[in-house]
Amino acid sequence: MKTITQEDIDALKLENKQNILAGIGQQGLIKLFNNQPKFKPLEPKKLALDQQVSITLSENEKERLISDRERIQELGKLPSISSYIRRKIVLTLDIQQWREYAEEGLKNLNNSDTESKSLNKQRLKLINSIDQLDDILSDNASEVEELKKELAEVESRLSLLKSTKQEKRIYKLTGNITFNEANIVRWRAARLSISVADFIRFILFDYQPTINDNHMSVDARKRFYISILDVCENGWGQPPVVNECPNCARYMADIKQLQKQIDYLQNELSKYQR
Repeated sequence: MKTITQEDIDALKLENKQNILAGIGQQGLIKLFNNQPKFKPLEPKKLALDQQVSITLSENEKERLISDRERIQELGKLPSISSYIRRKIVLTLDIQQWREYAEEGLKNLNNSDTESKSLNKQRLKLINSIDQLDDILSDNASEVEELKKELAEVESRLSLLKSTKQEKRIYKLTGNITFNEANIVRWRAARLSISVADFIRFILFDYQPTINDNHMSVDARKRFYISILDVCENGWGQPPVVNECPNCARYMADIKQLQKQIDYLQNELSKYQR
């Protein structure tokens, strides 16, 4: 079987992203994709639900997952965790709904390095001004309040330009899905230039770009937004076919097991024919 490389997959090549960046005048951002994780196709295994997915959850995410499952129970039998994960992550994602978020996010992070330095200088200047006015016993209360308001706006803007400390994820969620489902999940994560775990969380909890991605670095968010625009313009594409038959590994395992049984029965039969 031929090994599939990143260069073999048209949908993962950079030409489409270069065209998108040229359209918004930010061609230099293409360098963000130089060191992105490479897509690795899955290898089929011998079981039907042969691929395991595993992510960590925060306390809030755990409670939300339990609540969502129990709400489904009102319509019928409570689904298993694996069944619930499979139902959610293989649903068709309307990527066009994310276009506006991606465009706005990319705009907000434009020139982030230069702006971050400028905002940090402005922040220090405002802090010094507030301290000086606080030390003067005069009627400066209104001026101080205005400066504090401006400082809050600067700090809010700065928080957008750096990754924030995410809530601790101490709970592990594991489920089994099929080879084809796992391949689709991994493929879509690669198309969006995010980790498989992040992709699953976005789908599982209906997260949205620019709102639920502040744990990513600025560069990672830029890659994410550019990739969203790429998928909006050019579609998801198709994951590469690793094997003509995704069940072949399972069939081969069954054949080997049957062969062992045949050998055993033939051996037993030969004992009676002696």
